[in-house]
Amino acid sequence: MPHKEIRHLKDIDWPVVTVILGTLLLQFRRWRDELQVHVAPLAASNELHELSLVLSMIDTSVARQSSYLMSDVARWLRLNIDRIEDAFSEIRYPETKQRLSEVYGYDRAVTRQWENGD
Repeated sequence: MPHKEIRHLKDIDWPVVTVILGTLLLQFRRWRDELQVHVAPLAASNELHELSLVLSMIDTSVARQSSYLMSDVARWLRLNIDRIEDAFSEIRYPETKQRLSEVYGYDRAVTRQWENGD
């Protein structure tokens, strides 16, 4: 899938590959030698969520991580793609989005406490 922000190869500071897989959009990014993968429902492609966060909500054996190996991503997708598609389906996505919003709110609260030295 073409990336709107990239018009010329010289504009790429870090590689981004976007893949459409059924009703999902997967975005793979390499940033400072770390792989990051984000997922969104195709119908809301601008609502990207970090893959390990989504998986940690679906499969408790997956821990939330900031970076991982492509072999981790391949294993996670092989084992959980149906569950991810279900969580990001038109019917279930509002619930998934609400749960993600709660996690983001918690993250912001922890960050504020850490920044304030509480």
